[in-house]
Amino acid sequence: ARTAAALLELEASKAREAALREANAQLQEANTRLKEELEAVRAELIAERAANAALREEVKQVKAELAKFEAMLKDLQDRYDILEKEANEMREELARRNNTKTRSCQTQVTGEDLDAQDAELKKLRVMLEELQQKVKDLLEQCKRKLGGKVQDIADALGLGEEFLGKKTVFQRLYDDAKDRVHRLEALREKVRQERGVLLGPEAAAEAPEPSVMSILEGEPRIPEAPQELKPPPVAVSPPPRPPGSSQLKPP
Repeated sequence: ARTAAALLELEASKAREAALREANAQLQEANTRLKEELEAVRAELIAERAANAALREEVKQVKAELAKFEAMLKDLQDRYDILEKEANEMREELARRNNTKTRSCQTQVTGEDLDAQDAELKKLRVMLEELQQKVKDLLEQCKRKLGGKVQDIADALGLGEEFLGKKTVFQRLYDDAKDRVHRLEALREKVRQERGVLLGPEAAAEAPEPSVMSILEGEPRIPEAPQELKPPPVAVSPPPRPPGSSQLKPP
């Protein structure tokens, strides 16, 4: 009887040992898989940081270009305002001379002076239009790469919607980057859940890993998507009256 009991105990011990070995093999396999997934997450985070660094450099260059164009626009606008003021004063003086009835009134303003001022004003108008077109072309080229960033820069420089339209392809790039962060968070949550199933809730709760967004705190966050401009409301005229209907006539 004792021998039979010992044999049963030995068989039970062997079964427990086999179960422990199987559980250990599963834990090792799960640990290997989790390490691979975490390495993939880290690699993707490194790529995101590199992309953010490149984007910041492009934004810096665009700001410098726009600041230069803004200074040129301001200088041309100041020159234009001064010449326009002088031309208006000359026109007023010439008008007073033509309307006076006394021949004793004299002036130093001549038609040649006015023509020269008009020519200078036309030249400045052309220069302003050309510079504005260059700024518009620059912004259009930058919008293909930077999207909403260009809108923010243009607003900060006072260019506003005069040169920019609605958001472009960058909106899709922005949404894709934002979705990528959400996918990383979902993957981290899946890893934590699998760890809790295999190692138990207490082991899964030990040393919780920070979220993806907390890891990126030192980096610039993904900018908020610029809001789309809403078209102005369209006034709807009332439907025409059917023929023969009575209409009120004015008294």
